[in-house]
Amino acid sequence: MKLFALQLLLVASVLLTACKKAPTQEVDVWIPTALKELFLFYPGTYWVFEELNSGFQDSIFVSKTVLDTIPIIHPGSKTVIGQKERFIVTCISPFYGIEFEIATESPDFAYTLGPNAPRHFIAQRHIREGKVVLRNLIYFYPEEKGKSHPIENDGLTFQTMKLDSIWPSFTLADNQYTQVRKIQISQDPSLQNQASLRSIAPGVGIIQRKVDAMGWNWVVKRYNVVR
Repeated sequence: MKLFALQLLLVASVLLTACKKAPTQEVDVWIPTALKELFLFYPGTYWVFEELNSGFQDSIFVSKTVLDTIPIIHPGSKTVIGQKERFIVTCISPFYGIEFEIATESPDFAYTLGPNAPRHFIAQRHIREGKVVLRNLIYFYPEEKGKSHPIENDGLTFQTMKLDSIWPSFTLADNQYTQVRKIQISQDPSLQNQASLRSIAPGVGIIQRKVDAMGWNWVVKRYNVVR
């Protein structure tokens, strides 16, 4: 009897120790540094664009930047199981008279390519009177050259975006850039649903917005970035 009681005590002790040492599994989603280099800028940053065909200019500047984390809630238990990093960069375009945001949209669990490779999207959201009036995706990470992704906009997904190419060296308006991403959007909601091309440079941001159907080719002439 004493031996049986001793065995029960030993088993209980082992189970209690195992429970105490069992780590709490957390699902943290962090924004890759490579993605921050393309889109995360702070107030004091500006880009002077020129439309090459008309000579019009537009100075886009960053008015506000938020970089923080929000909790990830388990859909079943409703408990916090991790945290998700996000950023929102608010910009103003005096030429068009609009305010817009460049923001991360990283899913909690979905769109994963592996245990530590969540799919990240960058969205452009137009703001009017404090409300989002237009939203479309303009970038994705991890990058997959040549693969098209659907763009969600007001429940519609007929647009697609694609990383067309990466240029190791690229000269535009007398400025020299490296590792420039060329993003094609089949029907760009922010540009009257026309096909568009965006060129994006690490450490600089979007350096070109081109819409052939409208004869637009906006390029950065000069810039100042704060990181």
